[in-house]
Amino acid sequence: MGVRPKLTAASQARQVRLVNHQLRLRRPAFRELERPIGLTDSNNYTWVNGVLYSGGSQMTNASFPAGAEVWGYNRLYQLTGRTTTPSGKSPC
Repeated sequence: MGVRPKLTAASQARQVRLVNHQLRLRRPAFRELERPIGLTDSNNYTWVNGVLYSGGSQMTNASFPAGAEVWGYNRLYQLTGRTTTPSGKSPC
């Protein structure tokens, strides 16, 4: 293992600018009640879409490049389960 260089405030700021430059996320798509239903970046890459919500505003379904996820909740709105189905595609 090598020694990691100490990050200064200036180097951290450069890293943040680089990350922001690479992503350049567009405003997410919204449905009623201002709940996001998808997110696509400036290169037209879709990070998430098909987001569905329960009546209590919990996310129940979403599709990601790596696969789909489904979340289950009890009557107290507590997360009780999560199922992931891989898509077979690489996420990036």
